Amino acid sequence: MNLSTHALVGMTVGRLSKKPLLALVFGATSHAILDCLPHLDSWDPLLRVIDGTCTVAALTWAQSSPKPELEIAGAIGALLPDVENIPGYGAVTEPKKLFPSHWFRHETRSARCGIAVELLVLMTALAILSWPYPNRTRQIVP
Repeated sequence: MNLSTHALVGMTVGRLSKKPLLALVFGATSHAILDCLPHLDSWDPLLRVIDGTCTVAALTWAQSSPKPELEIAGAIGALLPDVENIPGYGAVTEPKKLFPSHWFRHETRSARCGIAVELLVLMTALAILSWPYPNRTRQIVP
């Protein structure tokens, strides 16, 4: 999945968490789950720049939420596993990976199915994040 997809899903699970540490763990878990879904990884430089820009925009959006620490922790947890992919970019032999969902190649998946799944995940995450934050205080109506 693209970094922006991981970040938005991480923000979503962060919003649903109660503590930043849980948001971080759930974000990393969401990364593993997303990597197991059909998707298409692109290494096109222009698409990487667009994806990076969207990721920064998502993190900026998270800062304006009522509980930014939860959404940012979820996004960081979702993004951290991909740090190990940086040294392998453009390498002749790919270095060994630590994160379990990186142990198999993602590019062998169907392109159409991968794009459709990633768009569905993105739209779902954006819909949840666009929903107003729940008001957790109870009001007693006389």
